[in-house]
Amino acid sequence: MWECPQLFEIDGVHVLVTSVWEDDVLHYVAYGVGSYSDGVFTARTWKQLTYGPGYYAPSFFRDKEGKPALIFWIRGVISQDGKWASALSVPHTLTLEDDTLIATPHQDLEAYAVSVHQAGNDPGSSDALLAGGADYTWISGEPTAIEFTAGEKTVATIRHAGNSLILNVPDNAAFRDVHIPLPDGNRIRAIIDQGLLEVSTHSGLVAVPLPFLEGPACTRPLSWRVTIRWYQTTHRQVLNRVEQ
Repeated sequence: MWECPQLFEIDGVHVLVTSVWEDDVLHYVAYGVGSYSDGVFTARTWKQLTYGPGYYAPSFFRDKEGKPALIFWIRGVISQDGKWASALSVPHTLTLEDDTLIATPHQDLEAYAVSVHQAGNDPGSSDALLAGGADYTWISGEPTAIEFTAGEKTVATIRHAGNSLILNVPDNAAFRDVHIPLPDGNRIRAIIDQGLLEVSTHSGLVAVPLPFLEGPACTRPLSWRVTIRWYQTTHRQVLNRVEQ
């Protein structure tokens, strides 16, 4: 079954984005690229946009400049006191490249980021405390990895192996070894903010709910070149400014 279908146009090409549901199990977000005429959408290709059970129910909009964009519901996020659940993703700008839908975190997020560090030849020297939101970019290839820890505990890891990007959250069975197909030489962006880890690549997206920690978390890039930027405000506060 399809849920929350969104039909829109990018540069004269029609795209249908929908959530995939089967036997009471919510799977992922898929999309078709094709044409729409006389009330009928005809797809020439079908592909997968998200991986893992985090992202669901995409909602299409155009930003203040008219650019096509999506925002997602993120499942599995629960406050420490149990009074609220779920979250909205950062907004993503959409482009098409050879019938591949590419979702990129919205450019307006850049206004709130400050470059503070770039990992060099000693990955161990680049440990940093996460007081708030942070943004990481690197190029896929072996060996590359980022590890998020709280004290001695590993909260999550992102690593590249073979032709896949692999995310692992040890304490969450739904997010153990989530694979995104990704060859070497592709840009990876990981944003951590308000108990969420959102990863974007040319091949697709994944959102991972993280535990709310009483103390600060630590991030350790385990690769040769990872660019890190801190955010002056949280992405959840930026959402309204992007959409207005």
